[in-house]
Amino acid sequence: DTLLVDHVLTLLTLTGIISAACRSLIPPDDFIFCPQALMERVSAQVHYVPARWTRSAAHLADVRDQLAAELFPLKAVTMVEQVVSPLVIPYLLFRRLPDAMGEIFDFIVNSTVHVQGIGDVCC
Repeated sequence: DTLLVDHVLTLLTLTGIISAACRSLIPPDDFIFCPQALMERVSAQVHYVPARWTRSAAHLADVRDQLAAELFPLKAVTMVEQVVSPLVIPYLLFRRLPDAMGEIFDFIVNSTVHVQGIGDVCC
């Protein structure tokens, strides 16, 4: 009998958590959606607004999708990039970099000048 009570309490707890999460996603009744004002607030914070995201086009779905994709990538994508990068970097360093070392050295030699009092400067 105690096992059944535990299951009921667990289900009630999970149901309460799910309903609270769903309730928080519903906007208030007096909420007014104003995309131009929201775009101005975002541009004031990030100081980056491409010309194709003009204030008059803030209500368009493609502008919203571009904003979300460029400035705010999904956390899952960022986590995958963080996990994959330690696997990819050694491959690049050991397999691809030795093939390009000649070009890298040529660039450094051809674009380095000696400045009196400073030393060698790559320009």
